[in-house]
Amino acid sequence: MHIDTDTFGLIMAGFGNVRPTDALQYLALAYTIFFVAIFAYVISLSRRQARVRDDLAVLRQAVDVQLAANERKGIEE
Repeated sequence: MHIDTDTFGLIMAGFGNVRPTDALQYLALAYTIFFVAIFAYVISLSRRQARVRDDLAVLRQAVDVQLAANERKGIEE
């Protein structure tokens, strides 16, 4: 792959006098922000899943109570 040196020079000119160590600091910062965001998202999904699990347990209990009530009515009639 051939990169035109004039085009590459124009692209790099937009970055001014960025030293490689500065670029590494920005890269580390970007990775840190990315992983913190992913961690927060995973925690959010975990909490949401726990709420759905709890809601499902409540619904199952309500269905069981209703079925038991219907069975008692069927026996009484």
